[in-house]
Amino acid sequence: MSKKTRARARGAAAPAPDARPFHERSPLLLLAIATALALLPFVNKAFTMDDPLFVWSARWIADHPLDPYGFALNWYGRTQPMREVMQNPPLTSYALAAA
Repeated sequence: MSKKTRARARGAAAPAPDARPFHERSPLLLLAIATALALLPFVNKAFTMDDPLFVWSARWIADHPLDPYGFALNWYGRTQPMREVMQNPPLTSYALAAA
């Protein structure tokens, strides 16, 4: 007879539940909850500040995937190529274009 079977036969108590605090048992779940709570005030905002640059790039990338900044726009009061205005790599715009 195994040790577990003998312990059950003698009426041993079930193992105690994990006594560690919640934040030690599920740190990723706690992080996800904290992130969701931090972003909750902004849930009704679609885009802010320079987000139109990313959206316009995504629209362009959908039609011209190999030329992410190949268009001109008026951002600073004069028409300029997008490659001069945008100071970020196009990865976010590619993700938006895929969506």
